[in-house]
Amino acid sequence: MKQGIQLMGVNGSNFDTCIENLKRLNRILARQVPEGALDAYVPGNILNYSTIDVGTRYFTSRKDDPTGALIAFDRSVDPRGILTAMNDSSYFHGQDNEVLYYSASTVGNDRQRR
Repeated sequence: MKQGIQLMGVNGSNFDTCIENLKRLNRILARQVPEGALDAYVPGNILNYSTIDVGTRYFTSRKDDPTGALIAFDRSVDPRGILTAMNDSSYFHGQDNEVLYYSASTVGNDRQRR
């Protein structure tokens, strides 16, 4: 199980620049690790517009992290404990699966975003 979001900039030059920067960063990082250890960055696509696809999985395999510590789900994410009950000896919700939620709001007379 995973959750994700796709960001799309329709005809936005700033967004296109962001996509190009992500590709460039991927090429730079690829030179720092053994060949084949890093997948090439390929942006998503919706209606011929590039997207940035960001996501996370709720659980990690114990094969990938045999000593990882369990992290409790936030009550707003798992109010009835259904996801918590899915932790077992094969899969667990750990630090790599934790998602932080942020919100933006406007404050003051100048409507500054925070």
